[in-house]
Amino acid sequence: MKKYLLFASLVALGFTGTNEPMVPGSDFIDMPVIRPERYETTWIMMLGKKEIEVGHVADSIRFYNGKLYAVAVMKMKNSDKVWVDSTIADSATLKPIRHTSQNSRRDMVLNFGNVITGFYHDHKKNEQREINDTLSAAYFDSNLYTHLVRWTKLEDGLKKDITIYNYDPNRKSGLMQMHIAEVKSLQFTTAQKNKYEIWRVVVTDDISPGLASVFYIRKSNRELLYQEIVKGKKVKMKMLRSDR
Repeated sequence: MKKYLLFASLVALGFTGTNEPMVPGSDFIDMPVIRPERYETTWIMMLGKKEIEVGHVADSIRFYNGKLYAVAVMKMKNSDKVWVDSTIADSATLKPIRHTSQNSRRDMVLNFGNVITGFYHDHKKNEQREINDTLSAAYFDSNLYTHLVRWTKLEDGLKKDITIYNYDPNRKSGLMQMHIAEVKSLQFTTAQKNKYEIWRVVVTDDISPGLASVFYIRKSNRELLYQEIVKGKKVKMKMLRSDR
């Protein structure tokens, strides 16, 4: 009886149809909030009571000829090493077209479609793997992970899966799910004492079981103000926006 009442309450609140994962072209993508932007963040690793700055990331979104270009450039702390990840997707649906990733450890190129082709070159081992992966379902590029959370039609109590493709020769690869596990409205105060109405969004995924990402997203424009990566009740890493 209690389960029936809970189900009836969810239907009344509009939580029907959430069992289908979000894929490119889904009505759950809040397309009007996607816009050109650029922002910088600082990533900090938590080791006990110590906070160690890892590096700075510059994210940018731009549009050209019907395509969305998402680029992330990470500069490591006290190092000249730079990591660059980029995604090209259809601007109307976010269907992935191409992904490239370059850093001191490896280079990777993925050409998306029903058959994913490309390569993964391991600099340390001086080995290259050719990629040829046939898929039967729609998906997003996992490189859009953070943006997909911001661009979902968020509302209090929402629970939603998002289908992504992730390639990693040393871990699990292929089609996976991101799980929006909790969405809650809060007021958030930044380090600069600015107060914003936000959504606090908890996300888990099939890539890293046991870890969760907690996003603090400004309601008015979907800016990502703060992020934590947690394991259990412990914060392992956090991200700060220096301009907010």
